[in-house]
Amino acid sequence: MKKLFIIRLPQDVTNRILSYLYFSSSVSKHIDNVNKSIKKYKLDCLHMLRIKYNIKSINYYILKFFLHDVVNSQRHSLNYDIMESSFREQILEVMRIFNVLTLIEVWRFYRFVCFNGGSSESFIHYLDCISS
Repeated sequence: MKKLFIIRLPQDVTNRILSYLYFSSSVSKHIDNVNKSIKKYKLDCLHMLRIKYNIKSINYYILKFFLHDVVNSQRHSLNYDIMESSFREQILEVMRIFNVLTLIEVWRFYRFVCFNGGSSESFIHYLDCISS
């Protein structure tokens, strides 16, 4: 219905209206790439963490990250007994947490692990010894 109103207008006015409504092909490709990267940001962060750490370590960092943040730990309903559960349950818990977190919280968590993770190297070494 709206297109009928545009068609009835003079051609130069129609072109100006359409130029505001649509992007060129090259611009739309850039916008599409940005949208895809935003949508995949959580999975990309999780993948980068999985390259460096195992699932048990990531769960440890999740617990450590939310340890003193009572409001967010209750809001995300963290399972503090996750370290004793099976590998499959740990993976599901990490995926659930990453789906619940906002993009900013994922970014903060990623930075926490990457820049503060060295303070827990003894625990990570302990986990690696247990798993092997």
